[in-house]
Amino acid sequence: GDDDDDDGRPERGVGRADLVMSFVNMVERDHALGHHEPHWKEFRFDLTPIPAGEAVTAAEFRIYKLPSPHHVNQTLHVSMFEVVPEQSNRESDLFFLDLQTLRAGDEGWLVLDVTAASDRWLLTRNKDLGLRLYVETEDGHSVDPGLAGLLGRQAPGPKQPFVVTFFRPISSSAHSSTVSEVVTRVHLMKPDAVPKACCAPTKLSATSVLYYDSSNNVILRKHRNMVVKACGCH
Repeated sequence: GDDDDDDGRPERGVGRADLVMSFVNMVERDHALGHHEPHWKEFRFDLTPIPAGEAVTAAEFRIYKLPSPHHVNQTLHVSMFEVVPEQSNRESDLFFLDLQTLRAGDEGWLVLDVTAASDRWLLTRNKDLGLRLYVETEDGHSVDPGLAGLLGRQAPGPKQPFVVTFFRPISSSAHSSTVSEVVTRVHLMKPDAVPKACCAPTKLSATSVLYYDSSNNVILRKHRNMVVKACGCH
C-alpha cells in the first residue's frame, strides 16, 4: 500500500511508522572560540525512553536556521556526524551521517538524516546519542554554526533543535485471503466437523495517540488494525 512506499528518505518512511518519538537536546558544546578552526556545534540526546522491540524506519535531526548577515549570498554546506565516545584516552570517533547545501540567507527548519546512527543505538543499546555539526563555505572555509544562523539551546522553545525518530514493531502478522474459500469447501464436505465461514473484519485502519512522556518528549503512537472499516466471511 501507500504507507509502505519507501525509497529510503526519512520523509518517505514516516508513513510506515507505528511510533514517532522526539528527543530534546540535553547538552550542547561549541568549538568556535576565537579564530580556531574547524568550528563545530555538538548536541547530546538521551535515548533512554526508546522501548525494546522497535525497528527504526527513519531518524532526523532538525535545527532552525535564521538568515545569516555574515555570509551574504554565499552557499553553505552543513554536515552532520555521529560522535562515538572516546575509549582508552583516545579522541572521539566521528561517523558521517548527512550533508545538506543551502544559501546563507535561507530561513526555516534544516533536516539532516541521522538514520544510519540508529543502527548502532539498537545494536549497542547505547542510550546517549552525540551529534556534531559542521558548516563550511564552498571554498572549504569553516564557519561558526551560530554565525551561519543555526540556532541552539538559546533559541526560543518552539525553535529548539531536536531529534525525531520513527519506529515500527519488529513482529508482524500474516493473513491469508483464501481462508474463507478453504473453510467453505471443508464445511460442505464435513458439515458436522467444520462450522460455516463466519463474518470477520476484512479491512482495518489505525488510530493514533499523541502524548508527552516523563521526560517531556513528544510521543506519537499509531495502533494499527484498531478500527474496523469493512467485514467479510471467513
